[in-house]
Amino acid sequence: MPRQVGGISTTHPGLVYLGLEFQRSFASNTLRGVGRDAAHVMAALAARVDRRPRFVRRVRPTASGAQRSTSPRRTDGATDGAGG
Repeated sequence: MPRQVGGISTTHPGLVYLGLEFQRSFASNTLRGVGRDAAHVMAALAARVDRRPRFVRRVRPTASGAQRSTSPRRTDGATDGAGG
């Protein structure tokens, strides 16, 4: 059995399960109960996505006066580990 609480993995962030026996209720492993469990895990995933850092595209003027797009930058001040 996977290590989970209510269908949300306790060992791998962002991983969810559906259709496990007694995942959240007696009907979790049936078509009757999987819809409620799916709504629960999707709410958890949506909250996780909302907490991700946002990327913005900055525009720099060039010597000719035209604007050039630069690579995306994280707004939270962190780096992606690629040296930038």
